[in-house]
Amino acid sequence: MMKALQINLWTSEQGKIQGIEPAGEPTYERAAIDEQIRMLALAEAAWQSFFTRWNVQPLTLVYEDDARDYEGTVARIVEYLGVDDAYTLDPTQITLERLADGVTEEWVARYWAERPLG
Repeated sequence: MMKALQINLWTSEQGKIQGIEPAGEPTYERAAIDEQIRMLALAEAAWQSFFTRWNVQPLTLVYEDDARDYEGTVARIVEYLGVDDAYTLDPTQITLERLADGVTEEWVARYWAERPLG
């Protein structure tokens, strides 16, 4: 997320369809990453509180898992929504590409290496 914020590029579609280029080179900023993680944790807690209060069981999707199996993900969503009609995802229609790259992997490794024990 920190990289996307810095370069203002959130999906592969922005570059392919909209012609948007990354806004500069991203730089590793530990404090900014920590702040984003803190904000995401607060948002997650707020959503969990909302679901608990209203007795809602949300469908949980994990990007890394679901991006590997779009067809399975669509099937899970259709089942969760109770749609009776069979739906088959046409894999040729999937145009999104993963934006994570070597820089992302480097940041992840660096972040975990710098993380204090405890």
